[in-house]
Amino acid sequence: MEFGSGLARIRNNGRVIAAQKTYPCSLQMYKIPPDGEVTLAEFDAMAVERLKILRAVERHNLSGPPKGSDEWVAKIYEEFHKAKNFIISTERISSTKMHEVEEARRSDHVSHFILRLAYCRTEELRRWFVAQEVDLLRARFLHTSNTSSEIRAFISENNMYFAQ
Repeated sequence: MEFGSGLARIRNNGRVIAAQKTYPCSLQMYKIPPDGEVTLAEFDAMAVERLKILRAVERHNLSGPPKGSDEWVAKIYEEFHKAKNFIISTERISSTKMHEVEEARRSDHVSHFILRLAYCRTEELRRWFVAQEVDLLRARFLHTSNTSSEIRAFISENNMYFAQ
């Protein structure tokens, strides 16, 4: 007889991923560093992919529509769709296999910490990284705000409480 944690498990490229429990929400505050193994090729690909997105966020902030506008969010999400496996937006989850969603969320989580480590060398790099990550979260939150279940999951996951 086997005893497990009760989580559904998916085997993906030799890795076992705990489905829906590891990353219950597409929005993350990145409080806990990732664990597990990542190949050097994955490490490199994740870092490059996230850096492209952060640079796109910066580019749209400098020359695009006003930050926080619907048009700004749409432009940022156009960049997400170019990324092959980074952020799967909520409207694509129903048509996407759950293991692809988990892999995208894992990639998001790991790549954040990769760049967090790379951009901690100087205060200027740190400021740039934090500014772009804040705007990335803003875009993701504004885009997700029309999906109340995602917002509730995010609030619950991060122990946030709001009086209405």
